Amino acid sequence: MNSKVVSQDKVTTTSSPIALSSTKAVDKASHLSKSGPIRSKIEALSEKIKSEGPLGKTGKALREKAVTLILKNAGSPEWKDYMKLFGFNEDELHKLLPDKNTKKNVALAYLVGNGPCGAASTDAPTHALMFGITDALDK
Repeated sequence: MNSKVVSQDKVTTTSSPIALSSTKAVDKASHLSKSGPIRSKIEALSEKIKSEGPLGKTGKALREKAVTLILKNAGSPEWKDYMKLFGFNEDELHKLLPDKNTKKNVALAYLVGNGPCGAASTDAPTHALMFGITDALDK
């Protein structure tokens, strides 16, 4: 979010598509959380996404930025090492690289992002690894 911090729990609005439209949302989230200003801003953004609905402008922008960030490491030695858990030969590993297929790229981002939740997490059942995974990875 391209916002400038004014105080611990208020931000100014910028032209970023996922910036908060007012400081009221941050103020409200500050009362919800006993945590610091960063968690309050996360909660405020979450509330904004809920109020716009799942296909709203803020949610779409956040998803696009997250997918781009996750896929930025694609092709690195770490990426290949992780993907070897799912692809057992060069053809399968090639399918686990991002391309122009948006559905596939989102599924890849979930595959990477779900790793902490699908492993030894105490916060979610082990089936969380499958969240957001589609058949697009096999195409």
